[in-house]
Amino acid sequence: MFAALPAVRRRNLIEAMAALCDATARAEVVADVTPELAAIGDGQRVLDQTLATIDRCIARRAAVGDIAAALAASPVPGAATSAPARRPMTPRP
Repeated sequence: MFAALPAVRRRNLIEAMAALCDATARAEVVADVTPELAAIGDGQRVLDQTLATIDRCIARRAAVGDIAAALAASPVPGAATSAPARRPMTPRP
């Protein structure tokens, strides 16, 4: 798929890959993108920046853990775990 895109779109796709945050994905980026760099204007610089961003994310996650997973797993402070019981409505005279 990558090779089928015009050079400008390939560059955009490389930049979008900066959102990845694990070593396996980083290795896939290198394997998929490296053979195509010659056809992409400034491709090596874009790839280097993307890999640096991925590396920072991997390091940050290793240092503090996966913040998104931790937030998803923890309850929201002050939020009720179940809906409060409601009093039955009584008609007004």
